[in-house]
Amino acid sequence: MSDQTATPAGGYYIHHLDDLKSVDEFCQTRRTVLLSIVHVLVSRCQTFFPVYEEVAASLLTSGSEIQCAQIQAANKLGLGGRFHFRAFPTLVLCHGKDFKTYRGPLRKDDILAFLKRQDMAAVTNIKSSAELDDLRRTHNTVVVAYLKPEDQAALQGFTAVAEEMKDDIIFCLSNDGSPEETSVPSVVVYKNVAEERSALPNPSTTEAIREFIKAAARPLVAELLPELHQDILQQPLPLGYLFISSPSQHHQATTDLLLLARKYHNLIQLFTVNTFNHPDLLSTMHLTPSQHPSFAIHSPSRNRKYPLTQTPTSANINLFISNFLAGALRPTIKSQPVPTVQIAPVVEVVGLSYDDLVLDPTKDVLVEFYTQWCAPCKALLPEYEKLATLYAKDEKARDKIVIAKLDYEANDVPDGDIRGFPWFKLYPVGRKEEPVTYGEKPGVEGWAAFVAQEGGQGVDILRGEEVGDVEGKG
Repeated sequence: MSDQTATPAGGYYIHHLDDLKSVDEFCQTRRTVLLSIVHVLVSRCQTFFPVYEEVAASLLTSGSEIQCAQIQAANKLGLGGRFHFRAFPTLVLCHGKDFKTYRGPLRKDDILAFLKRQDMAAVTNIKSSAELDDLRRTHNTVVVAYLKPEDQAALQGFTAVAEEMKDDIIFCLSNDGSPEETSVPSVVVYKNVAEERSALPNPSTTEAIREFIKAAARPLVAELLPELHQDILQQPLPLGYLFISSPSQHHQATTDLLLLARKYHNLIQLFTVNTFNHPDLLSTMHLTPSQHPSFAIHSPSRNRKYPLTQTPTSANINLFISNFLAGALRPTIKSQPVPTVQIAPVVEVVGLSYDDLVLDPTKDVLVEFYTQWCAPCKALLPEYEKLATLYAKDEKARDKIVIAKLDYEANDVPDGDIRGFPWFKLYPVGRKEEPVTYGEKPGVEGWAAFVAQEGGQGVDILRGEEVGDVEGKG
């Protein structure tokens, strides 16, 4: 089922599992298992393994019952469906058949803090500032509710939020007064930065407490770690990236950005980016790869990039962010030339024509996202052209439905939710902000039925002309 490999440095064991069956057997015969899912072809898995060894050593030394295991995901059928992971490496905390995916930084102290929180109550009672100081030394964020016994509504709301967010944050309750600068009742968020605290006086509702903590717990300046990038792109705030060339520059870069971060808190999230960990992000932001330091703003909601062409001094960054928030900046859009004439039945969309064609409010637009190197994309093109011809030859449909394609690597587009190639999405009339992904077998009949069902025009082209008729006309 598994083997036990002792590392030369530590003398502790990490269990190496062979397949999904061995994972199930191992996890169901242990109280708690920390499972590392890695892939032999992903370089970050190699750099993470020493970190995982240190985690395993710390758990063994502390007498923890948590056992560490690892599985190579290559050719392991069913593994992705079971654990729903999105990237390598991924850590999963297993309790028998139940599991919880770790989504924090892949660093020893962060992982151990996450594991420690699993054995803690959602809300911990503290009785002194010394207890609070101890918690702040080992956790990035600590939230304390300073409440009186009669503040039952606030306590219930605070406890509910603690249950939701305990994997990421330590929640504490103090009934014995509060620091002089803090009123009672209140909720205070302490972050692991000197003098960085935020207070919510007179907490009233669960929603108010939740939204306050989510905003206040967000670090003013964070390090952009590869394992967190996809989750960060899902947040509503625009992102400001200060690119640096080495880890040693992180502290100074963070210090340089703190004043701006406080000024624009909840308007933009600022990050330092070590270009070694993100080798392609500079060019993605339309910056020169060799230029350090440099700065850019990324708006994930529209996938728009705004590179700062000047040297990123505090004054220049301040003005740049101010102009961005005022809507005075134009994004830099990577785009192929806009076709002067559309000859083929499939409309070619590029970065600069995306808004005009795909977001046309009068038409349902089906887009195939492809790349030049994608063999299945090339193989499907004749079939996709048959679909386009079907609509182009119908007098009622041609002005209502557009069949289009876009080279995703050669053009910037607002929709960043493209997970493979070819990838088909319909942008319906009246619901352009809610495109629908096609998930069935590619083909004329399937595409046409999809447009008829999900489109806003109510056009069912197959009722007017059979697929065989189009194929026969060549």
